[in-house]
Amino acid sequence: MPNSCALTPFTAKVCRSKQEKAKMEKRMTADFETDLSLFIVSKYNTIHTKKRPCNVKSACYFGVRKESRTRFLEECLIELLKTSRNLNDPDIWEFLYANLHNLHNPEISFNKVFDYYTEENKKSNDLNPSVRSLIFTPKFYYWNLMKFGSDSRLTTRCFEEILDTFVNLDIQIQQNPDNEMYQFLFKSTCDILFVYCNVKNFFRPLHLEKLSQCKNNDILSIVFEHYLPLLFGIEITQISLPLPTTEEFYIQYTSSSNTKRKSPKQELEDWLSILQDTYFKIYYGSINTTEEFKRYLYNFCDEKLQESKFFMNKKK
Repeated sequence: MPNSCALTPFTAKVCRSKQEKAKMEKRMTADFETDLSLFIVSKYNTIHTKKRPCNVKSACYFGVRKESRTRFLEECLIELLKTSRNLNDPDIWEFLYANLHNLHNPEISFNKVFDYYTEENKKSNDLNPSVRSLIFTPKFYYWNLMKFGSDSRLTTRCFEEILDTFVNLDIQIQQNPDNEMYQFLFKSTCDILFVYCNVKNFFRPLHLEKLSQCKNNDILSIVFEHYLPLLFGIEITQISLPLPTTEEFYIQYTSSSNTKRKSPKQELEDWLSILQDTYFKIYYGSINTTEEFKRYLYNFCDEKLQESKFFMNKKK
């Protein structure tokens, strides 16, 4: 770490001068920001092991303009979220969130970090396409849901990532049922996916193709026996919620987020279109799905969908 970044009264005094501020801004290159990020990680590790509040204040950080401070915090977040660092602690995420909140909407920065890791994960999957795991730890997805809420764009992106991982692991287990690593990854992915499902219906018509490759009864039942009946105004005969979750990711379940709601007409039409299209593709053998998915789809389309006023009106 450069001496100019040491937390000393002299450094703080120097950084207050306009001349030194200008010099410091020029030094805020990508490499320098990474060095500062590593310094924060090291500092936090030292503080956290002593169980004292995280209060990292770098003279370099306070000596630069707002835009550079934002980039600096985003670099810190990237470093801190690396699973190899084993910093699976909401305290540090809260610390960075609070500092970002003083500069702009924190969700913007968290989305940028999500973009970065999505690209990195894509490169990793290209090298080893058969194995996929969550980009972040389950605890971070849980913290994100609690912090940004179920309606935020970032939370929706997290759900998409969790679902993609879930489907991939479901397929891997179908092909390798005795693989303990897949079983372990699948269990941890299920834990956080079930939390999201208990909070809100995140499923959209475009997810049906992914679900067609699944065998997991918990997810298939919640889609075909709970979410879709709610969307189409059909009486729910089997209660699928709440799905089982661990104590670590406990959320008090209420039916308010999963009660009947007035669905946009376009959403219903999109669902009906893809359900019918998938139904006939399976019937004529033009696509391959799991037997479990086929059974749930046929049961919903042949029996339950007939009760929907929207569906009956479309037939007239």
